[in-house]
Amino acid sequence: MTQSFASKNRRLSLVDSVSLELEDLDLSRTLLIGVQHLCSSTYALFKALEGHGLAPENTYLIGKCYSTNPRIVNFFEDDGFNISKFSNSFDKNTPYDLYFENVILDNLDSIIKKSNLNKFEKIILLDDGGHLIKVFSNLNLNKIHNKIIGIEQTSSGLHIIDKKNIKFPIINVARSALKLNLETPLIVDLATKTIKNKIDKYKKNKVSKILILGMGTIGQSLKKNLEKEYEVFGFDINQKNKFIRSEEELHQKMHVFDLVVGCTGKTSIDSSRYKYLKSPVILASVSSSDREFDSYNFRAGYKHKISNSFEDITIDNITLCNCGFPITFDNDFDSIDTDEFQLTRAILFISIYQAATENNQKDQVIELSSILQDMIREKIKQK
Repeated sequence: MTQSFASKNRRLSLVDSVSLELEDLDLSRTLLIGVQHLCSSTYALFKALEGHGLAPENTYLIGKCYSTNPRIVNFFEDDGFNISKFSNSFDKNTPYDLYFENVILDNLDSIIKKSNLNKFEKIILLDDGGHLIKVFSNLNLNKIHNKIIGIEQTSSGLHIIDKKNIKFPIINVARSALKLNLETPLIVDLATKTIKNKIDKYKKNKVSKILILGMGTIGQSLKKNLEKEYEVFGFDINQKNKFIRSEEELHQKMHVFDLVVGCTGKTSIDSSRYKYLKSPVILASVSSSDREFDSYNFRAGYKHKISNSFEDITIDNITLCNCGFPITFDNDFDSIDTDEFQLTRAILFISIYQAATENNQKDQVIELSSILQDMIREKIKQK
């Protein structure tokens, strides 16, 4: 039986240890706005931050539909934290990125109307995916721009931010050595497990050949894991491949694959290219949002009601896992929010510490403190 982590009393030993080490952290005059996965370990992180003066009434969190645990939302709200009412929702017929940015904009409008931003020493934007920082940067808040600092924890989010004219500093958690070297293997192992679960679920599809689109760090690691049991091929538009050398050749050979895994962080197969897919085929995304397979167009053709983002939907022998959202999340929250992921929360803790004490006012990307990263490494060794 799976251990239940959905408890108000859950503690994360690594986060507690880091919190104790950084006892000088004072968040009593801080406004924190975050886009986060609203799960048990995130709740434990914010309870630790509350111990450093972060007031729940000065904390606004927006969850994502595919990672929001309703029980944890209740915990947050019971304690006075401000949680977006749209944290568990999406529009079947709209790209999630567009839908989510509108949710963020509505929330920011509400926050600005009800809060006196001038009274805060720091305004921290804790982002997962880049959309919060992108939308916030479009607001006319020049008078307080010297109070604002962003934190971005995903590579796809950094890519979104790179295209914007940001007027405040951003701490780069996404490409930090600690996250890449220690967290990425956890994500890849979870992705491997969930992909195998999907293969087992659809045994009738007889998966033997797998195509991975996007050969970045996660794509390459996932290929190594899966090729122990399956015939696995990878394709990346920026890398030459003996089996698939171009997008044209990808179209010609896509019909041989039983399972396609998207790891590009953008649209890897749009609706115009569904015709090249094998029948039957399974599509699984390992990147954020629902963009890998042009999923909103796929969902729009689904004639049945979709009750949540964890449903697998099938049209014309194409099965889209989790409605196109990342398969590393499902509604068995305990199975994905294990104590291993306290590393992520500890990294976020030190990034918030750096943001609260950072005096750099330049509009640039700042590397996550190597000293703080080393502190976490040492604590991991001591465990």
